[in-house]
Amino acid sequence: MQKSRGCRQGTTVERALPRMLVASTETSLLLTIVLLCCPQSLSFLAAQNPSACKGPPELERAVASQPSAGAYNALGAYFAQRNSFSCAVPAFENALKLEPGSWETRYNLGLAWMQKGEPKRAATELKQVVLQKPDQLNARNALGTVLLDLGDLNGADEHFKQALKMDPRSAFALHNLGQVAMAQRRFNVAINYFKQSLTLEPESFDDQLSLGVAYSQNNDSAEAIRVLKRLVERHPRSPAAFFNLATVYAQSYRYGEAGEAYAIALQLDPKNEITRLSLAKALTSQNKFDLALPHIEQYSREHRGDFEGHYLHGLALRGLGSYEKAEAELRQAVALNPRHYDAVYSLGFVLARLERLEEAKAHLERAKALNPASEDARYQLAAVLRRLKETEKAQAEFREFEKKKLAGQQETVAGATGSQANKLLEEGNPQEAARLYREALRLDPSNAKTYYNLALAFNKLGDRAGERQALEESIRLDAKFSQTHNQLGLVLMAEGRLAEAEQAFLRALELDPQFAEAQNNLGTLYGSQGKNAQAEKLLRLAVENNPKYTQAHLNLGLTLH
Repeated sequence: MQKSRGCRQGTTVERALPRMLVASTETSLLLTIVLLCCPQSLSFLAAQNPSACKGPPELERAVASQPSAGAYNALGAYFAQRNSFSCAVPAFENALKLEPGSWETRYNLGLAWMQKGEPKRAATELKQVVLQKPDQLNARNALGTVLLDLGDLNGADEHFKQALKMDPRSAFALHNLGQVAMAQRRFNVAINYFKQSLTLEPESFDDQLSLGVAYSQNNDSAEAIRVLKRLVERHPRSPAAFFNLATVYAQSYRYGEAGEAYAIALQLDPKNEITRLSLAKALTSQNKFDLALPHIEQYSREHRGDFEGHYLHGLALRGLGSYEKAEAELRQAVALNPRHYDAVYSLGFVLARLERLEEAKAHLERAKALNPASEDARYQLAAVLRRLKETEKAQAEFREFEKKKLAGQQETVAGATGSQANKLLEEGNPQEAARLYREALRLDPSNAKTYYNLALAFNKLGDRAGERQALEESIRLDAKFSQTHNQLGLVLMAEGRLAEAEQAFLRALELDPQFAEAQNNLGTLYGSQGKNAQAEKLLRLAVENNPKYTQAHLNLGLTLH
């Protein structure tokens, strides 16, 4: 998805960075430097040739006859005004040599490095400015922007928060704190910052776009669509707004609406190949292969040797029954990405239609190995084996296919049983809930979430051994379920196995950085070990991630006292 300041569609951010300062006895200038799109794309500025740097005659005479920091500062500002940052940098450097203690000159130099696409050098200068002038709002915001560009999220967060303390109405700081939270995958926090920024600048395109993206990333597609629909109504000429709205539709499997929005985005920005590819995918997902094909062909002409182009081209041709042409495209796709299940399966499917059964068999077996749960690959393989007169193997595959279908039906029944158990657990009947969870697991023994729910029932029953065993089984089946790691951490902490509990909480937070309960639990563990600074940091994060989490507020208060 295109994010605000992610620049996939060339969004322009209208907010300006803090102004460049020029302190001079000869000249006094204020120069606003505007960042286009995002701090991650500063390198778009063309390099200048310092030897060709020529300023106004009066400034050139001043620096030649009586060089001073003020004259060089004014010369640097002149070049910066004209986006000649390769000329501005040496001018500011000369000013700094003459007046090393000038924070204004160092600040100007930092901004010039920033605009020149040298964030590390910019950070070096701006850090010095902040040390000299810790209450300089613009320097804090500029340094935060550079650190965000460099991926130092904690550093960026610190400086934007300091800027916000100095000016609680700084929409720039609020917006960028939202961007930091997005990069940290703390989407609830990001949403809150973007909303605060919008209260200050209700018509900010950038904040509205970012808010829609944040809702989408937080799995709230309904709210994301609401925000982005409002945005396209207010900005009907914005390809970025339509692109992001289309992407949320596509993620919600609303391919018809996604295709319409992608088509508008492409009309507004006909040269954007990402939009063209996305439109082709939306049309292919609706089986509108004839409409998708021209877009795929144009994309492929611009991106020869691209996996996505060959794969989509093959799918569209397969859908239109052009199997020979589809085979050629799918072969190239598989050569580029031999572990892509869908491409391998589609090639096997096409080869079967072309009666090249031995080749089809090889590819369908490969597809089944890549995705053993696939019913389609197994069914097509069984059909090919039968046509090859490999009757025994075909029957075995058909039996497995039927077994998978039956398992799917049992999963449906298990889901209903699990839902009934969830209700019983909420009503305070863990004994009966545990019985139903066991019944659900007999029908669907690979369901990690059911094991987690069974562990919660055991917790209510005081069965610690049963709880830990259920949690360990849940993790074995799905190691990426953060709630299970957090619950296991609580069990281990209760058993006094603190080092293991810490690792469990850390794993939960690695999987879900906005998991306030895990932050609270790990903070509590650190507090019990006397690690108060670490405890405070985690508890503050828990409160920030979930302001309504009472226990985290209480624990933070205890830590601070």
